[in-house]
Amino acid sequence: MELGFISNAKEAELLKNENFLDRAAKCIAKGVCKYFNVAYKEDNEIEKVKRNYKYKNTTKSFDIINLDENNYIAVRDLTELLGKKVSYDNVTKFTVIED
Repeated sequence: MELGFISNAKEAELLKNENFLDRAAKCIAKGVCKYFNVAYKEDNEIEKVKRNYKYKNTTKSFDIINLDENNYIAVRDLTELLGKKVSYDNVTKFTVIED
């Protein structure tokens, strides 16, 4: 998705502006939601909470998102809690989880 050209000085400055990037991200998110016919939710409508997770003898606190009665946690946070290593393979474009 193209938001501007870095070769254009005015547009390159916009791409450094937090407000512009926030507005652009919201517009993209709204478009994706409209395409898939799901309701768009503003940030203030999404519950963000800290939860403690325990696995074996390790306890960690993570920021999660509670949305429509589902909890979402970052894959990296969860796999590292389980003692796994997470990396990204630029060639295959896969997230790799290893022991």
